[in-house]
Amino acid sequence: MKAPAIVLLSAAGREDVATLHLEVLRSLWPRCPFAVRVETGETESGWTRRLLSVLDRVTEEILLLNLDDYVPCRPPDEGKIIEALQFLSASPTFASVYLDRSYYRPERDLPGLPGFGTYDSCEPLYKRTTLLPVLARVEAWKKMAREAVAGISETQDAGWVGAYNFELRSARPSLAFEVAAPLAGPREGPLAVIDLVQQDAWMAHGLDFLSRLGIPLPPSARKLFSGESPYMKLWRERG
Repeated sequence: MKAPAIVLLSAAGREDVATLHLEVLRSLWPRCPFAVRVETGETESGWTRRLLSVLDRVTEEILLLNLDDYVPCRPPDEGKIIEALQFLSASPTFASVYLDRSYYRPERDLPGLPGFGTYDSCEPLYKRTTLLPVLARVEAWKKMAREAVAGISETQDAGWVGAYNFELRSARPSLAFEVAAPLAGPREGPLAVIDLVQQDAWMAHGLDFLSRLGIPLPPSARKLFSGESPYMKLWRERG
């Protein structure tokens, strides 16, 4: 099997965000054993269509997929990530091993992967973990993305609408794929992340984090996000 790569899903006009992500990786994971690529896809018609265009071109069987603005908030647990990769490689019924998670805790432990769990429920709600970062089996994710694309228009596929639709459809039992997620709480997985950008504006906590690392902000016309991030309260609590 070809060695996995880290693929940062980006888009045209987001070079500043992708550049910062690479700087954070160099700072927090200087000896990362995986190649890192920024992929923008071959279409601007929607989130899922762009993802599918990336998946259709890669040659790896497994990728570590992440968004360009979901940067590591502490040094990744390389040993646990490699352990999760080995589990996914040996477990063909699993499409995904999430490396961080949101609010839906796995329903049972996963004996083959300590510190992770899986889901028994058929309700998509229970599998709505944070979509990325994730170790993704490429062929399985292609099937999920194609099913999602078939169910929504290009307009609906734009932005978060497409992301949420893909997430829900990826959990449909008809696809027969299993997923694993950390048993630890939100932002405590082996690749814990915070968001730098929301609605194309800088997040205050993201800029503060970059400042702590000594990473300067590149020239950018982005404004400061004025709303409330769903992770802002959690970020403040954890310092």
